[in-house]
Amino acid sequence: MIGTEKQANGRGQFSAQPVSTSGAEESATEQTAVHGDAAPDTGPAQGAGAGATEPWQPLLRDLELLRELFSHYSAARADVVRARVRGVVARIIGLLIAGLVLATVLIAAVVLTLSGLAHALAAATGGRLWVGQLGVGAGILLLMGSVGLAAARLSARRNLQQLREKYEHRRECQRQRFGTEVGGSQLPN
Repeated sequence: MIGTEKQANGRGQFSAQPVSTSGAEESATEQTAVHGDAAPDTGPAQGAGAGATEPWQPLLRDLELLRELFSHYSAARADVVRARVRGVVARIIGLLIAGLVLATVLIAAVVLTLSGLAHALAAATGGRLWVGQLGVGAGILLLMGSVGLAAARLSARRNLQQLREKYEHRRECQRQRFGTEVGGSQLPN
């Protein structure tokens, strides 16, 4: 060995260590200590039992590392799921609030419009507010009832048409499959 080189010893202090001129001069223990593969032997072997566990040390260390990496990955995936759930919940809450605000604005607009119509009708009947309110209220009830009745009739017609189409298709399939109609029942018109 020719000279020394100062290296940090892990505590922020420097210590002098010998430097060799060729790689052939280093022993296997020194190479292991320098490269960090395993701790250098500090004494004589303590029997055959100590030498038998040495090959398993890197495997155990790798398994521990793998367990730690899997734990880290699992925690990260759980955090991603939590963040997505929080995002979805925040969007749902935002949409609910926006919907409530919109519904409130629409209700207020309808109330103000109807109140204005009632006052206009009251002014037209000589200042009798009850006539205006009664007229607007009855008009709205009649309008809503007629719209509901029309929607119910339209829905009934649509359902009847769908039933007719369903059974006509079924009869056509029966004709193609068996050459005749299996059931001769007719739907009412």
